[in-house]
Amino acid sequence: MFQAAKAASFLLAFKMSVPVPGVFSHGKANTLSFKISGITEYIQESGNVITSAGKLIYIPTGASFSTRIIDPGEYIEIRFSSTIPPADTNVKVYSDFNVREMDAACRKLLACYTSKDEAAFFNCQAQLNHIFALVAQSNSGYLTSSQRQLLEPALVYMQDHLFDADFSVGEMQSRVGICSKYFRKLFTACYGMTPQRYMITERIKLARTLMRSRPAISIQQVADEIGYTDVFYFSRVFKKETGESPSHFLAELDKNKSE
Repeated sequence: MFQAAKAASFLLAFKMSVPVPGVFSHGKANTLSFKISGITEYIQESGNVITSAGKLIYIPTGASFSTRIIDPGEYIEIRFSSTIPPADTNVKVYSDFNVREMDAACRKLLACYTSKDEAAFFNCQAQLNHIFALVAQSNSGYLTSSQRQLLEPALVYMQDHLFDADFSVGEMQSRVGICSKYFRKLFTACYGMTPQRYMITERIKLARTLMRSRPAISIQQVADEIGYTDVFYFSRVFKKETGESPSHFLAELDKNKSE
């Protein structure tokens, strides 16, 4: 995304409810999609990407994918052109920024676009650049550019397969060909936590989102969606992370809904 961002020119923005399921092929426009609510899976040859509230999806020109709506919701879509072609055509998800800042930046850009005054384009361009900056600042962590480049294959693998049942930290490390100690050091510098901790945090975060948005979902279905084949192991991890079991979490949601 960052290569295309260097020569980005704002085109348009809009707010939508529920992406339409189907098969898509993006043409000349690059797209940023900030998820306000709901859960959507982007399915592509290189691997699937799941996005939920507070995450930003980048869809480069030439991307081919299909979508599956796991839970209906809203998103803000921003389109821009660029004279620099993207490095690849894979859909990517970004989430390590300050969500409140990103939400405010996307909404401000949308407000600028709908104002239609003479300064609208320039204000939208400024906000688009601010969005790129928010992602870049969070994406760089405490790594040098060469360290980030070294880690990139592992991060791509993680992004594409984090919620797959066969995802493993060992496979991540094998993508970069460095010792486990150095890999752990680089990853921790980038994300502020170990690879294993990051995996658990993201999976439990998605589990809570799924249960909040789909109260009738079974615990087995939740476990399957986030990459755990053993529902009992998932329940133990969930309770360790949140202080309550998945069944209790669902029961409390149902109780609050009844009240």
